[in-house]
Amino acid sequence: MLRALKCIDRTAGRPFNMGGGPANTVSLREAVQWIEKLHGRSNPCVHAPIRLGDQQYYVSDTRALGELVGWRPRVNVHEGIRRLYHWMQASDSPVAAAV
Repeated sequence: MLRALKCIDRTAGRPFNMGGGPANTVSLREAVQWIEKLHGRSNPCVHAPIRLGDQQYYVSDTRALGELVGWRPRVNVHEGIRRLYHWMQASDSPVAAAV
């Protein structure tokens, strides 16, 4: 975000996908399992059949921001989830209280 701000003349008004790109793909099930491991307990998960219009696969294409400001992901998905989990635990966020 700081790099985008420094280049505001080129980034203003443009949407950018943020994520780890193809090297850091993870399924929702995998992410939930990692969070459960960090949290030390599992939560019930209800699986339903795929619905028409459900997005079955998504990978953030971060090339646009990378080409514009020289940004690239530096944290892998495991570390990113771990950092986010601990940040949420330390914050006063209502979301953190729910987990």
